[in-house]
Amino acid sequence: MKQQYAPKTAKCMMIYGRRFAYILNDPSSAKDLLTLTPHVRIHAMRALAALSKFLNCYEVWKGIKGQTGLKWGNSERDQLIRELISGNRVDEAAAWLKEAEAALPPRHYKAIKFILHSGLRPEEGCKAINLIVRDPNYLDRSNMILQHFKYPQIFLRRTKNAYITFVTEEMVKWAEEVAPITYMAIRQACRKRGLPCKVKLLRKVWATVMRESGIAPEVIDLLQGRIPSSVFVKHYYRPNLLGEIRQRVLEGLKKLP
Repeated sequence: MKQQYAPKTAKCMMIYGRRFAYILNDPSSAKDLLTLTPHVRIHAMRALAALSKFLNCYEVWKGIKGQTGLKWGNSERDQLIRELISGNRVDEAAAWLKEAEAALPPRHYKAIKFILHSGLRPEEGCKAINLIVRDPNYLDRSNMILQHFKYPQIFLRRTKNAYITFVTEEMVKWAEEVAPITYMAIRQACRKRGLPCKVKLLRKVWATVMRESGIAPEVIDLLQGRIPSSVFVKHYYRPNLLGEIRQRVLEGLKKLP
C-alpha cells in the first residue's frame, strides 16, 4: 500500500482498514457504513476496497457494496446538497464576512475575500495568492485565468484537484497586497480576536451562488476540481469554451456576499 499511495493516504487507509475490517468477515454489519457521514464513509469504502484486494476477497466486497446500496458518490457534492437543504449558508457567510472585516487586519480580510471569489479550498487559495506574486507564468493575463494545472505538485492530488480559476483585476490586486500568506496565519488571526474561522464555508457559498446564477453543476465541478484531469484536458481546456464559462462566472462573482 505504501508503494501505491502517498504516505498520508496510505496511513489514512490503514487506519480505516483496521477500523472496519470486521465488515469483510461479517457482511451483515455493512449497514454500519450507512450511519457514517459521507466523508467518513468514502474513506472507509476506499480502505475496504484496498484491503479486500490485498486479502484476495474483492468479490466479497463487491457483493457487500451491491447488497447495501453503497455508491462511490462525491462526498463533497453530497455535503453541499445537504447543507443547501439544511439552511442558507450564503446569509451565514455574509454575516461572518462583516464580522471578519471589522475584526481582522485588512491583509487577512483581503486574503479571505480572494478565497471566497476564487472558490478554492483555503489552502489552495493561499497558495494561489503566493504564486500570483512569485511566478508571472501562473496567471494567463490575456484570459485572466490562474493555471493551476501547470503546477501538479501543488494543485493536482489524488482526490483534491484544482485546474483553473477565473480572476478579476481586483482579485489580482488583493493577492499582490497580501502575499505571502498562509491559511494558518488566517486561522491564527481569527483565533487571536475570538472570531470563529469559517473560511471553509466560503467554497460552498461560491458553488451555491454560481449554481443560482445558472452555471451548470458540471461546470462548477470543473472549476472546483471535482473531475479527473483526463476529462479536463480532453473536454474543457478549449479557449472558446473557457471564454463562455468565464463570462458566466464573472456575472456570478458580482452576487457573492
